[in-house]
Amino acid sequence: EVGFFPTTGIYYESGGFDTKSNRAVDDSGGNALFITVGVDSYFSKFSFNLNYEYPVSQNLNGDQPLNKFRVISGISYFFGL
Repeated sequence: EVGFFPTTGIYYESGGFDTKSNRAVDDSGGNALFITVGVDSYFSKFSFNLNYEYPVSQNLNGDQPLNKFRVISGISYFFGL
């Protein structure tokens, strides 16, 4: 039997400035807020997931490429007790 579990949510990511020789590195750090949608599917002891993340707000320090979107996938196995 196969089961599906749709997901949705928000994801916030934040990072400080990188440092080199104890000095902050320009064009590093910042934050971003993403909306996420995805699905988890279950088959026996396996779980497969696929998520799509889209940035709705981002504040990056300096001259950094902006986030466009992300696709994240995974596989899990339940070993049981």
